[in-house]
Amino acid sequence: DVWPAEHVYCLAELGCTLRRLAALGAAAFYSGGIADTIVADMAAQGGWLRHADLARVRAVEHEPARGEYRGVEVVSFPTPGGGGAVVEALQILDRLPAAALRREGFDRQRLLLEATRLALADESRVTAPFPAAARELVSRERAAQRAGQIRADRALSTAELGGIGAPPWHDRDTTQLSVADRHGNLVAVTQTLGRIFGSYSATPGLGFPYN
Repeated sequence: DVWPAEHVYCLAELGCTLRRLAALGAAAFYSGGIADTIVADMAAQGGWLRHADLARVRAVEHEPARGEYRGVEVVSFPTPGGGGAVVEALQILDRLPAAALRREGFDRQRLLLEATRLALADESRVTAPFPAAARELVSRERAAQRAGQIRADRALSTAELGGIGAPPWHDRDTTQLSVADRHGNLVAVTQTLGRIFGSYSATPGLGFPYN
C-alpha cells in the first residue's frame, strides 16, 4: 500500500540514538554506550566488530566540490558523494543560453536532463582518489566540452555519454532530510547504504541498518 501524503513515519529507535549522540557526542557511538550495544550484538551474532575497531575510526575531512553557476559559487559534497556531479551539471548548464533555461517547456527540461545525464556518466567513470576526483569532475574545461555535445535535434546516445552504463538495479537506499528553522539555521542529514541496502542487518534498539 502507498501511504498518504500526510502519513507520519516515525523511527523511534533511530530518534533515540540521535538524541543520545546530540547529548553525548560522537564518543557515545565509538567508545560509549552505543558502542557497547553494537559490540554485544556483534559478539552474540558471530560478527567481528569489537571496541578496538570502533575506537580506531577517525573522520577524514575533504575539500568540497566547488564550481560556479551564473556567477554564484556552488559548494557541494565531493566524491564519493554525488556533489561533484551536481556541480558539473550546473557548470554545463552555465554554458547554455540563459534564455533557454528560463522558459518553461520541453526544451528547458531537455537541457536539464541532458546536462544531468552527462554529469552522471562522468561521475561513473571517475577513478582518481579524492580530492583529485572532485577536481576532475568540476573543471570548467570539462563542462565546456560536455555542453558542446548537447544536440538540439535528439537526445545523446549511451555511447556519446561515455559512462560505464546503468547498473541492473535502482538506487533506492539513500534518504535525505533537510530542516530549517525560523532563525535561518539549516541542517542536512544524508543516510545512504549504497545500492544493495547495506548488510541487511541491524542491532535491535539502535534504529539503523549496517552498511
